[in-house]
Amino acid sequence: MKLNELIHQAAAAYPDAQLLEYWDGQRAVHNPAGGDTLAEFIVKELCDTFDADATEAEQRAEGTRVLRRAVSELQSVITALLPVAASPADQMMANAMALHHQLFVVEDNDSGALMEYDTLLADLEQMGYRPVTTLRFEPIETEDEDEDTEH
Repeated sequence: MKLNELIHQAAAAYPDAQLLEYWDGQRAVHNPAGGDTLAEFIVKELCDTFDADATEAEQRAEGTRVLRRAVSELQSVITALLPVAASPADQMMANAMALHHQLFVVEDNDSGALMEYDTLLADLEQMGYRPVTTLRFEPIETEDEDEDTEH
């Protein structure tokens, strides 16, 4: 896989393909008029970690790894910037979200973090809170599948 392909695939998933404002077809470029420093950051991260000798699967895995690490770091900053007057429940929820991200998105399977996450969830439940959203997948039924099941 070529770097240009990787950048274009990432750009296709980003709002308005804004990543391409920071890509000249060969390298990351600074574009003060671009207005989206997150897009610029993503392009730079993908460029900085690209290995032309790696397979496509390795390129995708590395790109995913560095971007997940960035998400984890951003979540830590968000948690740190919570208002000082945030309630204990708000602080616990923020910590639980950060730990959830670390454990299940970044897949950093630290047993201490898992125990802390479980404890936070239990404490939040005792305070009257429970998680209400989960990410789950289910098959999408198409019209063809519906017709097949009727026969």
